[in-house]
Amino acid sequence: MECVVNISTGEPSIVKKLETTCESSLLDVHSDIDHNRSVFTLFGANVMNDLTMLCRESYSLIDISKHTGVHPRSGVVDVVPFVPYELGQGGGPLDLDDAITARNEFARFAADEFDVNVYLYGPERSLPDTRRAIREGMAPSLQAGQSAPKRGSICVGARNPLVAYNVIVESDLAGAKKIAVGLRSENVRTLVFEVKSGVQLSANLVAPWLVGPIDFYEMVVAQTAIVSAELVGLVPAYCIKTSGRALQKYGLSQSSTIEFQSEIKSA
Repeated sequence: MECVVNISTGEPSIVKKLETTCESSLLDVHSDIDHNRSVFTLFGANVMNDLTMLCRESYSLIDISKHTGVHPRSGVVDVVPFVPYELGQGGGPLDLDDAITARNEFARFAADEFDVNVYLYGPERSLPDTRRAIREGMAPSLQAGQSAPKRGSICVGARNPLVAYNVIVESDLAGAKKIAVGLRSENVRTLVFEVKSGVQLSANLVAPWLVGPIDFYEMVVAQTAIVSAELVGLVPAYCIKTSGRALQKYGLSQSSTIEFQSEIKSA
């Protein structure tokens, strides 16, 4: 099982403390100060225990009511997706039954242990639909007793592998938004942000076996120049369709894969 935990902080000193809570499962941490957000990729047999420790420390260090950043968020521990993963798989969706079981188990635990409202997402409802429903006042899937304002709520999901990928483009904000809308599909979700380094076109590639980061890069560069590209977290090995220096322009490397980092971890 993989768990890709989105925590609402990009503060280096806090991120460093959080890393120590989940070391046995931690494959990667990606932090962004503009988004004020960090993505922790956990993998393996100790995911649930390390996730619990990571959440506990996050709630002790972060106050969501004081949060600033360009990325949408609703809680300190903002998004917790459980992802089935087979090392070396050739691509394609996997059975979600075990991920749904893990999701439901952790959701009940989080509501009771951390006293936060929990919103479930997965096959029943996507994360964007869940965020929209929260903004519109949807009742939580699991209601907290008296959820502390500084903790916010948490979205707990079950999904297949997803790749988060950002490119800085030479377009202005209006142009980038137009491109983002044109690229959206059932396999590609896009948002546009203004960050210190420029205009960022941010994508969630929800079927990376069909549209991966290299595919997305080429789709964007066909419409506007790209200044830089950035992977958020890790990718399945099947997303690496070329090798060596050719990967650099895409913001990728052979060490960007779940397989590579898992092998390093187990060595």
